[in-house]
Amino acid sequence: MKAKDYYFLALLFGTIIPLAEFLPWYLDNGLDLARFSQELEATAVTRFFKWDVILSYMALVVFVVAESRRHSLRYAWVSLVFGAVVGVSCGLPLFLYLRELALEQGVTRPARRFAWPRARRRLRVG
Repeated sequence: MKAKDYYFLALLFGTIIPLAEFLPWYLDNGLDLARFSQELEATAVTRFFKWDVILSYMALVVFVVAESRRHSLRYAWVSLVFGAVVGVSCGLPLFLYLRELALEQGVTRPARRFAWPRARRRLRVG
């Protein structure tokens, strides 16, 4: 089994399990953001997990942006959307899976280092 296959399995589990917990709550409460926030802040344990997820998502953003630039990956932003909507447990495996697909297909290329464009003409004064 290749890494790509493990990433795909992690993507499936990282999508299904969190949504299996959230969807019943959503069906009972709707999009009640006040209640969602209240329940998220209810105990020290839920606050711990809230901050863990927020900080993990921030690390995911940095990682996806850096790797996307390094390998010139297209559509890496999709993993950030899924990471924000479903969770990091979905966004990270999705990005790793997409990156493995691109590396296997030889679609990636080393990105050029960023350089400010040079002025082609100099202004003449006088």
